[in-house]
Amino acid sequence: MLDQLKIRLLLGVIVSVFVLLLSASHLAFAGTAALSWAAPTTNTDGTPLTNLAGYKVYYGTSSGNYGAPVNIGSQTSYSVTGLNAGTYYFAVTAYDGSGNESSFSNEVTKTIVAVPPVISGIAAQNMTATGATIVWTTDVASSSQVEYGTSVSYGSTTTLNNSLVTSHSQSLSGLQSSTLYHYRVWSVDANSNVAVSADNTFTTLAAPDTTPPVISGVTASNLTSTGAVITWSTNEAATSQVDYGPTASYGTSSALNGTLVTSHSVTLSGLTAATTYHYRVKSSDAANNLAASGDLTFTTSVASDTTPPGDPQNFTAVPGNQLIGLSWTNPPDADFVGVRIRYRTDQYPTGMNDGTLLGDFTGQPSAQMNTIASGLQNGVTYYFSASSYDLSGNYQSTAHASATPTSQPPVDSPNPSAGGCGGAAAFIGGRNKPTDPGQMADLFVLLVVGTWGLLRRKRINWAGGLTVLGGFGMMKAYHFVHHDIQDWGSINMKRAQPIGSLLVLITALCVAGCGGGGTSSVGSMGGGSGGGATGFVTLTWQQPATNTDGTPISDLAGYRVHYGTTPGDYSNVVDVGNTTSCTINQLPIGTTNYFTVTAYNSYGNESSFSNEVSKTL
Repeated sequence: MLDQLKIRLLLGVIVSVFVLLLSASHLAFAGTAALSWAAPTTNTDGTPLTNLAGYKVYYGTSSGNYGAPVNIGSQTSYSVTGLNAGTYYFAVTAYDGSGNESSFSNEVTKTIVAVPPVISGIAAQNMTATGATIVWTTDVASSSQVEYGTSVSYGSTTTLNNSLVTSHSQSLSGLQSSTLYHYRVWSVDANSNVAVSADNTFTTLAAPDTTPPVISGVTASNLTSTGAVITWSTNEAATSQVDYGPTASYGTSSALNGTLVTSHSVTLSGLTAATTYHYRVKSSDAANNLAASGDLTFTTSVASDTTPPGDPQNFTAVPGNQLIGLSWTNPPDADFVGVRIRYRTDQYPTGMNDGTLLGDFTGQPSAQMNTIASGLQNGVTYYFSASSYDLSGNYQSTAHASATPTSQPPVDSPNPSAGGCGGAAAFIGGRNKPTDPGQMADLFVLLVVGTWGLLRRKRINWAGGLTVLGGFGMMKAYHFVHHDIQDWGSINMKRAQPIGSLLVLITALCVAGCGGGGTSSVGSMGGGSGGGATGFVTLTWQQPATNTDGTPISDLAGYRVHYGTTPGDYSNVVDVGNTTSCTINQLPIGTTNYFTVTAYNSYGNESSFSNEVSKTL
């Protein structure tokens, strides 16, 4: 017989045993026991062993109680695999070529201990409002599964993935948005060793924003002839852009401003003046939800006017005693407003603010205008510049005239030569006769003779009533003023008025018939003395400076012209506003009209009548 084997059990690699905790579907992988022994050399009778054929390994879970042997041939080591956790008992027998088998060797034992995989690198990735991906790694290849829920009780698991891997990934779906979730991972190795992680958490994202911003307060401001600023507000931070164009089809868009704000402002430029534009505003929030306003409009302003009006025409200065009479024709520009007159005694004023201001004289385009500069010094030459200006404040400053006041009247000029136009008569008069040379009287004296450039002033002895001055030339403007009969002194007023004193002048256009030196009517627009022709009279006056109590006038509001065909009886009234000249048109030829002016203040208080003047056309 074979000698009894004395074997030793050499433990090999210990493999963790999987403890079945999940289900019967888990694979039952096991551990390994490595055995080795020394080959016998003699038979049981002491004779040399010469025909050793092989070995059989026996093992079981109780001592001396083995299962079916494993014939392993002539090798002297063997590994028993597929062992679950527990204690195992091993023995070996030898057999010869004749089939004789020895008794059991010494018995050895081995306890298989379960060692689970090591889990690391757990993370929740690719979060959305309804899902997430859980990843982790293990030190040995193992299966993959995730348990999850809104509390540490979990309640849900992913489908078990039995593929043995070391890099694991499980996708979760059907989650609630903006919700905190708890989860843990499971992995089982080939020996059924189970590893479970600790509790972890993640929070799903908010539900997608599908609501566009709310636009309000859309306004177009800072309008110019070429630009505008569009502003608006949104209830959430959003981008800014404006569509605009001459129609509701727009056609042009501002550059997109991607900065997310709630107060928006976009500047439009390069627009056309005096044009109506359609526009709408657009804003997109962080989720690219786009909002657009309704159609709106704005109109650009008129292009700035930088062209001044024309010069005052026929600007003329005629001297008197301590005064100079000025006349001119307004330029025809439609946007003309008035003429500003300034003067100096050394040279012509060089600009709108140079020299002494005589006044601003407003009127209609192409209207004939006149005024008087009084209180001047005789023998001193005064240089006047007349500057026209328009609604936009553009000035033209190239009309100049000069004159030297004098106390001596100029010599009368001769009548027009034969073959010219003559025989015209200007009718002037007054209502009281002076009782001595120093008394003031209502005397009208010729100051200006018009377009010929002929300057003369008549001084006459007046006995009251109607006085006729003849020998004036055709198509000339004559200005008459009230003067001292005895002395060519300063202008004198007829009476004191409740809010000041007024002096009225008449400007008449003398029209004479040509060719025969016959008699023609003064002021006739019709060119003759019959046929229903009409004429006009231009009145000018000086602004009062004081009230009747001597205090300065600070609230002068305007003037009213009263006239009629009977002295002292004025059936017509014209409110001319705050201007010191006016023209009364459509007066019948051959009729004498009587004129007077009143002033009124901002409280409606009206002065008594000024001196009365008359004109027969």
